[in-house]
Amino acid sequence: GGDVCGIVARVNDTETKFKVGDCVVAQFDTVPFDGIAEYRTVQTYLAELKPVTATSAEACTLPTTAKAAMIGIERYMKKGDRVLVLGGAGGVGNALVQLAKAYGASHVAATTTAFDLVKGLGAD
Repeated sequence: GGDVCGIVARVNDTETKFKVGDCVVAQFDTVPFDGIAEYRTVQTYLAELKPVTATSAEACTLPTTAKAAMIGIERYMKKGDRVLVLGGAGGVGNALVQLAKAYGASHVAATTTAFDLVKGLGAD
């Protein structure tokens, strides 16, 4: 697997972002492998602290879905655009709703049966 969640077991001497015992989520840079290994070295820039409100299973789904959403926002959206998100309650859709709003979309609409969820994420 390529997206992982785990506990930091060791850090190098110059590390300031994480400490031993931190729970982090990470995405691998180029080739997704060794995600099911007991230990895995991960570059700091590819990792973030696990959200405290997410379980490990939920958190390990974040790196790829958030990255996919961010690519779409960076390539296709400009501040003030109106954005329609198909499947706003799904993984990528969930991230798109939040990122579009944060990056200045004038209106964000989402298709979903989970209306209250996407409204809570920022959909208009």
